[in-house]
Amino acid sequence: MKKKGRALKIKMIIMDVDGTLTDGNLLLLPDGEELKT
Repeated sequence: MKKKGRALKIKMIIMDVDGTLTDGNLLLLPDGEELKT
């Protein structure tokens, strides 16, 4: 099956924002705030 045909069958993508969309690092700001990078 061609790639486009396989991609059209996808109904849902589940992603973990703590690892999939970030590199897993935390940035600590001087005021104590934490940011995910």
